[in-house]
Amino acid sequence: MSNGGIRARDGLGDLAHSFLSRAKYLLAAPLPAKAYWHLMGRFQPARAVTSRWPSLQESLDSGAGVVAMLDRLGLVKQDAVVLQIGCGIGRIEKHLHKRVRFCYGIDIAPSMIARARANVRASNVEFTCADSLVHLSSPRFDLIYAIYVFQHLRRETMRRYLEEAYAQLVCGGKVAFQILVDETGERTDPPQNHPYGIRYYRRADLSTLLTRIGFTSIRFLDFAESSRNEGFGGELLVIASKTS
Repeated sequence: MSNGGIRARDGLGDLAHSFLSRAKYLLAAPLPAKAYWHLMGRFQPARAVTSRWPSLQESLDSGAGVVAMLDRLGLVKQDAVVLQIGCGIGRIEKHLHKRVRFCYGIDIAPSMIARARANVRASNVEFTCADSLVHLSSPRFDLIYAIYVFQHLRRETMRRYLEEAYAQLVCGGKVAFQILVDETGERTDPPQNHPYGIRYYRRADLSTLLTRIGFTSIRFLDFAESSRNEGFGGELLVIASKTS
């Protein structure tokens, strides 16, 4: 086949993928977030994390990369108690539990929690179906983190999670989360209640939000799992500390 034929085939494939993605976006719009993620957990658990790892095993294996990143940044300690907001199928806990004292994970989808419990059978891991940190029967945390979660949440929901995280951290504890940024501020938000629509942030707005909550030592780093997209500002890991 000629290069022109290959390009045409690839172009048609991209067009079909774009159409299907748009159709899914529109069809999912009326669903409550809990219902959408529960369905994804039942039928497409790996792709619910990201389409970058299409198989379940690839998705589970990818958690090791997140743990290595957290370790390089000094966020993983042997005596630490950690919590993931939006734990999904347990891909990170599967590797992180070997490096810390105890792992907690919460998710709003019962199907995700069921899969996480099946995927990670360790005595120092606990998964809970919850949409808040307020009623968790656990000790204070040294690290609270979220990967591929906050960008899907309504802005007020993200703020609430960060406020709750601040309250649940020990003094000296840290919050770390992945987020997409658009320094132009030109990208519009999805419909308010869309279950997975993407919201973009500016660094200055994130700094203001975290500072108002009480966090200090705010850092913005390139997110290690993804390359930067210079067209709109990139994908970041945000780290902040509770110092009082």
